[in-house]
Amino acid sequence: MNKFRSPGNTWRKEKEELRLDCWWEDGDLGDKRFVYEGYVSNKSLEDIEAMTEKESKSEGYLDKWWNNLELGNRCKREGKKFIYWAMMDPLSKEEKAPILENMRECLNKKLASLKEV
Repeated sequence: MNKFRSPGNTWRKEKEELRLDCWWEDGDLGDKRFVYEGYVSNKSLEDIEAMTEKESKSEGYLDKWWNNLELGNRCKREGKKFIYWAMMDPLSKEEKAPILENMRECLNKKLASLKEV
């Protein structure tokens, strides 16, 4: 991601990407593998659970994949926005609350570090 800030949509998109990155960072390795295999390979939950450790991608590989993924579009079923929406939409309000709180804290830290630059 570019480290520049300009008015309007560019900054909103950068902030949204930071927010989605916070969501990704907060996820555990199993969740990241589920997202990756479901999005890239269209594997079912059963297929993913049956994968051996050797077949599964490492956390470093998954993080690199996420960082290279475009912001995308939920309606076009692509990119970070679609993945976030697909994973969060089925959750109840109570299940979402701690995730959103962690995202807010992470985003505030990231924004504070950008202000220091």
